[in-house]
Amino acid sequence: MKCVLKCVCLCLIIFFPLKTQAELTGKVIFRYPGKGNELWVSDVNDISNARLLFRFEEYIIQYLSVQKDGPFIAVVAIDVPAKSVYDEVFLVNTNRLDAGARNLTDEQFQKISDVAISQNGDILFTNAARTDDKHGLYLIPKSEMYKPSPKITHLKTVDVHNAVWLPSGDQLAYAGTFGDVFLINIATREEFRVSRGGKYPAISPDGKKIAIAYKGQDFTKEIRVISLETLRPLKIIKDFVPHTTFGDLKWSPDGKYLVYTVFGSCLFKKCNTYHNIAIPLDGGPPERILDMFEHGVKMFDWVSTEGYAVEPTNRLTTLWGKLKK
Repeated sequence: MKCVLKCVCLCLIIFFPLKTQAELTGKVIFRYPGKGNELWVSDVNDISNARLLFRFEEYIIQYLSVQKDGPFIAVVAIDVPAKSVYDEVFLVNTNRLDAGARNLTDEQFQKISDVAISQNGDILFTNAARTDDKHGLYLIPKSEMYKPSPKITHLKTVDVHNAVWLPSGDQLAYAGTFGDVFLINIATREEFRVSRGGKYPAISPDGKKIAIAYKGQDFTKEIRVISLETLRPLKIIKDFVPHTTFGDLKWSPDGKYLVYTVFGSCLFKKCNTYHNIAIPLDGGPPERILDMFEHGVKMFDWVSTEGYAVEPTNRLTTLWGKLKK
């Protein structure tokens, strides 16, 4: 009976008060529902122009990350028909789609759990496999992309859930499997804890704030927007559409929205879908975006930024010193 009541509750997502005509703008690249082997591109507020961008013939897309204002897409995919045990990191050049996707890892990792490409073109990915101490954070520098055997640097051995770049491209944020969120400097490997608990860190386009999702007993408890200068919460969001799984958290390119992705599953087919909800940070009702498919869009990324000025490294280093005191 408890399970039935929970399922019925989740189905209330249909009636959750949302705007269906999104006001935020921007172009996105997303994984097309169905087989999960296609990348499509669309304006987030005009889905009538959605079109196929690239198709993997045998691989299923697990994660994707788009180089902001650049031509590259980093994709984690697995060869499901061949029953491969390896996850692969691929690089797609949208300026040379006819060249196909370049495999950068070539059967070296068995459980890649996230990927992120910086605006500079460096690729970060996380490996959750516990074999041979290979779990942790990995880096493929842009300079290695087109070499026959790209050099892959093991940044840190750590149980990691997911990771993102700071806009500066010299630091990253990652969420550990057991819930803490850290910042790490790529060059020095120095790090400090931003939050106890939380997952899905998302950095604001200006690099000054971080949003983190926190899980409650059943569903997502809250999202906190935290200043990276003071580590104090600037905003706490507690109202979410009912869901069984929280899947992603992103800022809009203009920094005015947070977009979270959730999965809702219940007794009725129309509830078995992904939802992407945009929350205006200045107030107002949430907005449902990318709602054009029956089962929703599981993953997407923005194509461009709004051209925010990024804090220079020496400034960030100064802030880092203040935070550690």
